[in-house]
Amino acid sequence: IVHASQGKELLARRFFRTKDVYVIPHGNYIPFFTRTPPLAAKQLLGIENHRPLLLYFGFIRPYKGVPELLRAFKELPDLNMDVHVVGNAGEAASQEINTLATHDPRIHTKLKYVPDEELTLYLCAADAVILPYRDILGSGALMTALSLGCPVIAPSIGAFAELLDESCGYLYKPGTEGLKKALLQIPNLDLARMSVHALEHAKRYPWQGMVRQIANIYNNIACEHDFDTWVNNID
Repeated sequence: IVHASQGKELLARRFFRTKDVYVIPHGNYIPFFTRTPPLAAKQLLGIENHRPLLLYFGFIRPYKGVPELLRAFKELPDLNMDVHVVGNAGEAASQEINTLATHDPRIHTKLKYVPDEELTLYLCAADAVILPYRDILGSGALMTALSLGCPVIAPSIGAFAELLDESCGYLYKPGTEGLKKALLQIPNLDLARMSVHALEHAKRYPWQGMVRQIANIYNNIACEHDFDTWVNNID
């Protein structure tokens, strides 16, 4: 079971596995979070300015492109928004990110584990989430953002390309230039409207539906096994 068609293609290409591979999208997290109005969330987090807030969240790994995001952002000094980077990072990654954040008051970092309750506040405070990954198959972060009504800015790859559309996200051509163009485009997006559509989009992927699909797969496998057993026992 994979969460995006790219995973199915990867199994076929690398491991020649083409049979019994099923694409089931990641379920949403709507039942697990309580939404807080954006201004209230900012107050609880101690965020005092009212500039648009662009959020990266999640464990920071090299393929997730956080340093590339900050370099691209720093090359756009007139862009009137704040970037918050929230998530656990190793020592080397933390040092690189904090160095990039130096001398740019628009960049804010919290490079440590953040409890779910606090992470939810960041997502509620955000005007949009950015996930500048270099590579991706499925993405729990994508569905978390949509479940809290956050539009998502992401490269046109993997699950991003399959699950996002212009109503709730902005897809850009992978690479530095595509990322910079996406950052410049954010002020022109109707993020309030996209937020409403993001939540509606997430509702299309309930866990009940995911579980039902998985149960049907195993039921079919069991039926095939029983049939094969019956055929083999015929004298």
